[in-house]
Amino acid sequence: MTEEKQEAQTTEPFAFTIEEAAQALKVSVRTVRDLLAAGEMDDCARLVGRTWRISPTHLREWLRGGKGKQAEEEAETEEKPQEKARPSDAITGRNNVIRRM
Repeated sequence: MTEEKQEAQTTEPFAFTIEEAAQALKVSVRTVRDLLAAGEMDDCARLVGRTWRISPTHLREWLRGGKGKQAEEEAETEEKPQEKARPSDAITGRNNVIRRM
């Protein structure tokens, strides 16, 4: 790992405040508050008590056009194979299907 990456990892906070996120984005605090109010940053921000905390990692992903945490969660669910319904399920009563008498 390069020294720049190590330095960036050690100096980056766990979560930004609204003010820190505004500085990182080079926009006003009002702009960040407006984005939060509109729900556009829901994937990278959480309300902790009465203050917002914004994940730097998810904020970078959001800036790249991704969806931050939501994109990660969707990728995880896509990897898991889902069981398909079989014709015999209706007879055996699987998946909350009423059994034949």
